[in-house]
Amino acid sequence: MQSSKSRWFITAILAAVLGSMLHFLFDLLLGFAPAGVIASVNESVWEHMKLAFWPMLVLGALASTRFGYSPREWAFPLAKSITVALLAIPLGFYSIRYGLGIERVIVDIALFFAAVLIGIGILERMLKKDNAHLAVLGFFILAVWAACFIIFTFFPLHLPLFFDAGGRFYGIPH
Repeated sequence: MQSSKSRWFITAILAAVLGSMLHFLFDLLLGFAPAGVIASVNESVWEHMKLAFWPMLVLGALASTRFGYSPREWAFPLAKSITVALLAIPLGFYSIRYGLGIERVIVDIALFFAAVLIGIGILERMLKKDNAHLAVLGFFILAVWAACFIIFTFFPLHLPLFFDAGGRFYGIPH
């Protein structure tokens, strides 16, 4: 039987690879708007956060359940782990791009993988603690993130986080 750490590492790698694949789904489906809910619709930082959210949500919940935890036990740890990963992406991106002046796709990919790995690592550690009393808060946080990713796909805020600098637009390209 695999160790607990290796099972979670595999889950993290699968989530990062799935997120990377979702990067291309919107274009592969020729701009099919409903696909934009889970796939990136442009090259903004927000859309790359979306690529971490959905795979971490699905695979984190499935793995937690498969590894013997109930939704009450994994809701808050999953919400916290996803939130940390999602905040690490823009923090890391802007620090590297504008703080260090490094603009390399491989660095962006490494940052994405690192954020997902860190997030899943937090999930694995937090599941060992009693967080069942925070389940409602966890589900609320997950629902808010999901709602934000859905709403802001179609109605992006005019902030740098949502701006596709290469295409010079916000949201779904017209």
